[in-house]
Amino acid sequence: MSLPRILGTTLETIPAEIPYLSIPKSTSFELPLIPEKKFKVGICWPTNSISSSSKLRSCPIQDIQPIFNIQTVDFYILQKEVSSTDLEWLNSQTKIYNLGSNFHDLADTAAAIKQLDLVITIDTVIAHLAGALGKPVWVMLNFDSDWCWLVNRKDSPWYPTMRLFRQNKFNDWQGVCLEVAESLISLLMSLEKIERPSKTASVKFPEYQAKLRERFHRAYQNYQQNNLPEADKICRQILA
Repeated sequence: MSLPRILGTTLETIPAEIPYLSIPKSTSFELPLIPEKKFKVGICWPTNSISSSSKLRSCPIQDIQPIFNIQTVDFYILQKEVSSTDLEWLNSQTKIYNLGSNFHDLADTAAAIKQLDLVITIDTVIAHLAGALGKPVWVMLNFDSDWCWLVNRKDSPWYPTMRLFRQNKFNDWQGVCLEVAESLISLLMSLEKIERPSKTASVKFPEYQAKLRERFHRAYQNYQQNNLPEADKICRQILA
C-alpha cells in the first residue's frame, strides 16, 4: 500500500491498461442459448451475507424492478448466493437467468462476464473482475462507499470501462436504480436496441413511470421551496 507514495503515483498516472486478466484456457463456461438476440446484462445486487458491510452495500431486489422491467434485455445473475425470498420471485421470471448457482470458481464468473454486453453490480468482487476484464460495468455505490471509489466522480481511474452510480442520501437505492434504468434505456436507444420514445406509447413500464412521477413531484416541491439547484438537478435527470 506504500508503493503509490514511493513511486509518486497520481490519479492521472495510475496504471489502467485493460484487460489485465484473461480467461484460463481450461475454462469453458457458456451462457444459455437464447432464441432471441437481446442485449445481455449481468447483474449482482447482494454481497456475501457474512460480510460485515453486507447490509450497507446490498441493494434490495424490489428496488431493482425499474431495471428488470426493461423489455429488450436479458439479465444474468452473477452472484452465487440468492436469498430464498429473492429466488421465489426470480423463478417466476422468463428473462432472468441464474448463472451463479452453476459457477465453480471466479474463472467461470469471468468467462460468463466476457460474453455479456454490460455488467451492473453493487460494490463487490464482480465490479473489480469486470473492470479488470475490460468489460463495460456500472457500479451502484452506497452513500458512504469504500475509499477506493474516491468521491464526487462517476468514473474510476483504475477501470476505464467503469461508470459509478452513487446514492445521493443514505440507503437511497431506489434513486440509484432509477438512474441506472434511465441510463440503460438511453444506451439501448443509442444502440437501437429499443424503440425511441415517439414509438413506445404501447410499451408499459408502470413502476418506472411511477418513479418518474414521484421524481417530478419532488422537483416541484423543491421549486416551491425556492431550492432551485435541487429542482434543476432532478428535472435534468428526468429529461435524461
